[in-house]
Amino acid sequence: MSIFSPNEGDPSWFLLAKVAGGICLIVVAPFLVMPTIRSFNQARQSASWPQTDAEITRSEVVRKDVQGKPSWDPEVSYRYAVEGKDFTSTNVSWRSFNTPIYFHAEEVANKYSVGSVHKAFYSPDDPSKSVLESGTNWMVTLNLLFPLFFVLFGGFLVHDNFTYFRNRMQNPKKKKKRKTKAKTDSAPATRRRKRRRYTGDLD
Repeated sequence: MSIFSPNEGDPSWFLLAKVAGGICLIVVAPFLVMPTIRSFNQARQSASWPQTDAEITRSEVVRKDVQGKPSWDPEVSYRYAVEGKDFTSTNVSWRSFNTPIYFHAEEVANKYSVGSVHKAFYSPDDPSKSVLESGTNWMVTLNLLFPLFFVLFGGFLVHDNFTYFRNRMQNPKKKKKRKTKAKTDSAPATRRRKRRRYTGDLD
């Protein structure tokens, strides 16, 4: 969190950039509320959707790099029929199976192997919408917290960085004067002492 918190070494433009980023998160958050609630309600309602047999037509693990790091996604396609009309879908669950661990993605692909038959849950209002795993899960529920997270994190960025920036502007640091030691030449004094000592010996 140190990069998001204000630091003494942060230039003013960087503090303001973090403030702007926080404002963007707060502005975006309300637009995420309705989609996440809609997705959660559909996942909850899908537990009571009618079922039909679905045949898996494609199942493989695909690599998708995320920020330069390998990530694995099981891609599954299936077909089913409702009242004599054929449909195809790639929706396995209401949650994402993308994972940095290949074995976990492979488990999903093996579960829905090509040619196998599974139950598909389809929407009675729109049979083209379907999933192989109905109902909510912890990841779907967690999505409801994303808008709140955006607001809280955005507020943290704005409050802390702007407060630090304002204090910096109100109390600018005074430049410390460098103390310079006066250069003294001890050689003349040494020569004078030697000269007195020498003249004293002559007397």
